[in-house]
Amino acid sequence: MRPACLALLLLAAAPVTSPGQTPAPPTNPPAVAATVNGEAIPLAQVDAVLKTLPAAAVPLKKEQVRLLRADILDALIDDALHRQYLTKHGPAIEPAKVDQAYAGMVESARRAGQSPAEFARAVGGEAQARVSLVLSLQAQELTAASATPEALQKLYADNKDYFDNVTVRVSHVMLRVSPNAPPGERATAHAKLKQLRAELLAGKVSFADAAKKHSIDATATAGGDAGFVTRRDPNFDDEFCRAAFALPVNGLSEPTDTPRAVYLILATERKAGTPSTYEQAAERVLDLHFAQHQAALVARLRQAATITVTLP
Repeated sequence: MRPACLALLLLAAAPVTSPGQTPAPPTNPPAVAATVNGEAIPLAQVDAVLKTLPAAAVPLKKEQVRLLRADILDALIDDALHRQYLTKHGPAIEPAKVDQAYAGMVESARRAGQSPAEFARAVGGEAQARVSLVLSLQAQELTAASATPEALQKLYADNKDYFDNVTVRVSHVMLRVSPNAPPGERATAHAKLKQLRAELLAGKVSFADAAKKHSIDATATAGGDAGFVTRRDPNFDDEFCRAAFALPVNGLSEPTDTPRAVYLILATERKAGTPSTYEQAAERVLDLHFAQHQAALVARLRQAATITVTLP
């Protein structure tokens, strides 16, 4: 599972730094988890995010914690790459736009019963929120040009299950494979899961027992049950969701590759959702277009970046 819904957590854990501003180096430099184009990501920042994640029903194994920290670091690296790009190439944003956006956030929080002071504390302070808003507005402006009516209509048609809120309940066995792992490591994971799949189909082992024994994920303690996922679920890579939605109920996937892992996926239940129209889903279509545009940008930035990971 990917902790992809980390935006607010990363916001709260990140240092307050205006675009183009370099933080002063501390007297005693902290331990570093990674450097991204020369910018350090402190190990403490990784652990600060880890502490804010919901606690697992059963204490995680040491290896599971290590992999969760690695996933958090991946998200922080993506965040750093995106921020660096926007700082250098993003359009100028009028202060009035930032004021308006921040006021809207405060008003939404007020309607939810949160005072302006409480909201500011929740997002790491008003200054941090405004810095993040500038970056968000820059990203929106860069994305707007490609959001043509034709592109948005096609996106809706290609993702009808998502916009109709169809969900599939899945269990999985996950073997972690680093994006930079040698081909042999991924091939070994494939072979292990292919053998396990044969044992499952032959009834030699239950899926829950297989997940508890082999899966390197927090869901292992629950027999691999990850609950209901959407076609574009923020907690999973697209390759995972595509494979899950292609399965019939009680269908078992072949070993499925994602950038960070190889999975066996079992679909255990499907809910049909509610049929939508493009007009009803228009705002969500635009949100998905934005998310896909940002993901593609970060993928390109990763290929060109100098990234050194020193996470223990």
